[in-house]
Amino acid sequence: MLLDIHKMRPWLSAFMIIWSVYSFYCAIKNKPVTMQFTYSDSFIPKKILGKYFDRVMNIIFGIIFMFFGIGLLTGVF
Repeated sequence: MLLDIHKMRPWLSAFMIIWSVYSFYCAIKNKPVTMQFTYSDSFIPKKILGKYFDRVMNIIFGIIFMFFGIGLLTGVF
């Protein structure tokens, strides 16, 4: 098979865990790195969270990537 997911599983899980750590680092620094989208000021979550929007989204995506990375590493997924 050209693309075998079972052979790529350790690399994919390592990438996701590293990306989640980087996402947590960007959350501490309050940088918009994980979010690849630009929202206008009328976007409702951005209105509610204000200047903490990037930080909260980095934490949420960091948790998601960490769960999937650990799940791939342990064989849950």
